[in-house]
Amino acid sequence: STPSPLTTISSDDIAFSGQATIEETLNQMPQVLPEFGRTSNHPTPGPNPGIGGAGVDLRGFGPNRSLVLLNGRRVAPSTTGNGVDLNNIPQFLIDRVEIITGGTSTVYGSDAIAGVVNFITQENYSGFGVEAGFTMAEPGDAETYDLNLAYGHNFANGRGNVTVYANVLERKTLFAADREFTRVQYVDDWNGNLYEGGSSRTPAGIIYTEADLGNGPVQVTFNPDGTPREYIWPDDSYNYQPVNYLQMPLSRLALGLMSHYSLSDRFEGYVEASFVRNEPEQSLAPVPADLDVEVNLDNPLLTPDTRQLFADSYSCAPNLACFRFGRRLLELGPRLADHERDYSRIVAGLRGELWQGWDIDGWVTYTTASSTEYLRNDASASRLRQALLVDPVTNECSDPTGGCVPLNLFGEGNLSAEGTAFIRFADFANVTERTQKLASVFVRGSPLDTWAGSLDVAVGVGWRSDDTYYKADDALFSGDTLGWDGSSPVEGTDEVFEAYAEAIV
Repeated sequence: STPSPLTTISSDDIAFSGQATIEETLNQMPQVLPEFGRTSNHPTPGPNPGIGGAGVDLRGFGPNRSLVLLNGRRVAPSTTGNGVDLNNIPQFLIDRVEIITGGTSTVYGSDAIAGVVNFITQENYSGFGVEAGFTMAEPGDAETYDLNLAYGHNFANGRGNVTVYANVLERKTLFAADREFTRVQYVDDWNGNLYEGGSSRTPAGIIYTEADLGNGPVQVTFNPDGTPREYIWPDDSYNYQPVNYLQMPLSRLALGLMSHYSLSDRFEGYVEASFVRNEPEQSLAPVPADLDVEVNLDNPLLTPDTRQLFADSYSCAPNLACFRFGRRLLELGPRLADHERDYSRIVAGLRGELWQGWDIDGWVTYTTASSTEYLRNDASASRLRQALLVDPVTNECSDPTGGCVPLNLFGEGNLSAEGTAFIRFADFANVTERTQKLASVFVRGSPLDTWAGSLDVAVGVGWRSDDTYYKADDALFSGDTLGWDGSSPVEGTDEVFEAYAEAIV
């Protein structure tokens, strides 16, 4: 019992929701702000949040302040933060979910400031169970296939139970282009009007440094034949919406075991073990290159009109033009982030009656989480700059090192396949490793009765250690990448020891 408001979601409620993932069910609750889930396409590193996982955010305080428990025991995060990926919870065996959103930080600590979500599984599952689910948004798209298997067996005349389970989930892709309300990027003019807009970094290229084309200073873009013209906003802007995922694809495999056995009339041992493999994918628009460049005026790839414009407006040295340039590198394809996440958790504990009226429960938990994030289809700024300086005699790069291929970036469709291959980076790999070790024990009972009722007491101790390692690909810190950013490395140990006592008088 608790003085805080407690909301309980039963297994029937979860089944009736028809959702393939538990976060979609929780997101329908008024105290839950929808967090990273199947529509959180934007990956990190970079300015866009998202890990390709599924979190729970109570009252909008963030997943780092929403504590997640499984059968009353802490669930370890998958990444460097405190947010728990709900993909690691065995949804099929959930008996109920309890949500508390008040007064919990005094009991559970600062990671429960927003509240606690406790997933409680069925304790004596018996028999063989199969659940298969299929959902789609519109006929023929955004499909999700879900298969759950479980087998539970009571043994030793009911003194023990062992339950094994498996889950396979396959969620298909849905692009923003597939829905009218997301296929176009709209811009607010702050006067109550929406108009179609997008990014100024277009496949045709844009020179941000203004030039006079006859009607005053303007930004310059290029026709498909490579000739310059005025850049017109928002008509020339690039709509980056269509290639973004509106629903992220996800493949998941989960295997687990839960068991308990009465060692005597007073004590029972229990074990929980699970392994989860999650493979979400994310997609963003192609690289939006934005950098200072130099182009030699006798570059043979320039049209006469472009060469004259560069000489008149951007000359910075003999035979050299300098300006700020942007271009959407469509030829590289969309930027893709593919995740491979493994999560393993083992719990072993002992509970029972110490003596009449006094209970004890103690357990140890060992959790490992490892993930690799592959970032694809980025471009090198240094190679792009190198390939803009072309020898007019040989029609080759002035600096041929590294197999340089001359680039024509002026006008959509003018970048060759060979040039694209030259500026393309190899895939980046960001690695995360996390290990949590935990031990906890508590004793509770009633030492005496008073004229107003029993005195109820609980005392306990707990210890946990988190070893965390995260490292982004070295190339992301070279200053040479145009489409992905680096993020700060993390390596260290967080160790907590706590002792507590509570009494109700």
